[in-house]
Amino acid sequence: MKQSSWGASSFRGRIVGDVLGARGAVAFVALALLLCPTIGAAFSNPLRIAVEATGDLVVTDPELEVLFRVEPLTGDRRIASGLGVGAGQPFTSPVAVAVEASGDLVVTDRDLNAVVRVDPTTGDRSTVSDPGTGAGPVLSNPLGIAVEVGGDLVVIDNSLDVVVRVDPSTGDRAIVSGSGTGSGPAFSAPTGIAVEASGDLVVVDHDLGVVRVDPVTGDRTIVSGTGAGAGPAFSVPHDIAVEASGDLVVVDHALDAVVRVEPVTGDRAIVSDDLMGTGPDFNLPFGIAVEASGDLVVVDAALDAVVRVDPVTGDRTSLALDCPAAPRPICTTGFGKGKLKVVERRPFREKLSAKLLSGPEISQTDFGDPIGAEVSAFALCLYDDADVLVGTLVVDRALKDCAGKPCWRSTGGAPPSGKGYVYKDKEASASGVSKIVLKRGAAGKSKLLVTAANNPSKPHSALPTGIAAALASTTSVRMQLISDDGACFGATLTEISKQESDLFSAK
Repeated sequence: MKQSSWGASSFRGRIVGDVLGARGAVAFVALALLLCPTIGAAFSNPLRIAVEATGDLVVTDPELEVLFRVEPLTGDRRIASGLGVGAGQPFTSPVAVAVEASGDLVVTDRDLNAVVRVDPTTGDRSTVSDPGTGAGPVLSNPLGIAVEVGGDLVVIDNSLDVVVRVDPSTGDRAIVSGSGTGSGPAFSAPTGIAVEASGDLVVVDHDLGVVRVDPVTGDRTIVSGTGAGAGPAFSVPHDIAVEASGDLVVVDHALDAVVRVEPVTGDRAIVSDDLMGTGPDFNLPFGIAVEASGDLVVVDAALDAVVRVDPVTGDRTSLALDCPAAPRPICTTGFGKGKLKVVERRPFREKLSAKLLSGPEISQTDFGDPIGAEVSAFALCLYDDADVLVGTLVVDRALKDCAGKPCWRSTGGAPPSGKGYVYKDKEASASGVSKIVLKRGAAGKSKLLVTAANNPSKPHSALPTGIAAALASTTSVRMQLISDDGACFGATLTEISKQESDLFSAK
């Protein structure tokens, strides 16, 4: 399962590029990012993630050969290093990233066989260790990386099947475990590494599961996986992080799941997958990290997204799109009519209906392409009269099926000359939304509709509640329907007809 499961050709974006002969398309994206590197740059093949002390997220993208910085609240992406941002040896295939105590970022580059340090402010790159820098066994396929308490770097080498310690100053390399160093089961296909509070190292291995490594002797013990721990079996565990409690969290990209591992017994429990938690289903999760809040952040290469996971409920929210804390300042308005009704009088039977009617001239292309891969999510964002976010409904279902049929379809013909798009989901699995209508039209004819509800007989329970109570004293409500390609449609409603803790209606 070694190189076949983790070779460069296994990267989803590279498979697409090779099959279609579309290297020019990737080059075009790279050129666009080079010309405009800091304005909502899109992921192409995000892979691994780390959390900076500021709370910002840093994400590697080997397809674009860059390191992204992601704002944790809005999901806004900026290139932190690469493609014209920062000086030094360019990345060729950045895989994993970790944060040093100084705030500097350290990145493994599998094609350079190197560890690269990145200045978090300028994006400048300097080589820490490579075949020409530092003494010791030369890295052959460096993947995972972590920082020990003392500041040394520990790197997974997937070709040598070892853990390598790298001196952060000299770049000198020494094998910590593997290839005759340390006792215990030999690594087979190690890919990710983290450091426990005790200083022990925990490694994920595709074949073995989770392996604990003594940082002094290099001895290896299977914590969870082959013959250790109860619970759902791993399939292809790929990356690992340590929660504040000491529990281990692992992403398995064959199970499309986050799995929690009890560090003593090795018992496994699903934290989040298509049956545990609500939100966009994982499709190819590769990287995981833990935020200061305790939330988990997962990189999904197929969704081209960072997904935040509630560590208790398993609920998933894509940071490819989330409602910003304040309304977007640039948004298409001009809707002659608008309506919002929130009914929450019967627990578990809450309803929400939002309408933007008699809008300005809008073409089908203005909505993006929810039946394609470019626009993957829409969100309905509700704000009170102080521009405080009071309600968020996210639908991240592009290219997905609902009841055996595509959730999204074009109406009135194929894009770009159709009448618009319709989203239908009888299961109301994304924020309780069962229907979205995006209708183009001349001035006064365009409209947007969102319908959502909870219904225990279905069972539907994904619609957020408490929205009516949050609007109980507002004098107006602002609605914005936004997409992850930057489209925004909004209106402010000032005529409030019903305003109670469990009922709100305005137009």
